[in-house]
Amino acid sequence: MSLHDDIVKSAVEYCKKEGFTNIKATLPDSGFDYPDEYSGKIPDIEADKDGVKHLIEIETCDNISNTETIDQLRKLHKACVDSGYRFIVEVPAHCPEEAKDILSKNGISCEFWRYRKV
Repeated sequence: MSLHDDIVKSAVEYCKKEGFTNIKATLPDSGFDYPDEYSGKIPDIEADKDGVKHLIEIETCDNISNTETIDQLRKLHKACVDSGYRFIVEVPAHCPEEAKDILSKNGISCEFWRYRKV
């Protein structure tokens, strides 16, 4: 399992602990359904809480600014805005301010989570 998959797994466990339901995740052989596609992109995790769908994307400090990542985040953000969903980007604890700046400059607003221990 890759580091990314480990972090997705940790985020799924956090979601379960926090009362999220209908969890879907991009974890091979995990028993979870795969998330739906939104604006041509698939989030790492899709889950419901308090009657609201949440799309959760896991990123690293290294890839948060690349063009492909920004395109994906922009499309997932738009899908959330258009549908009334919450958009969450989970980043390493040492770069949330950098990530916020990059996303803000690209017109992407979201809630930030920091990686939990994996």
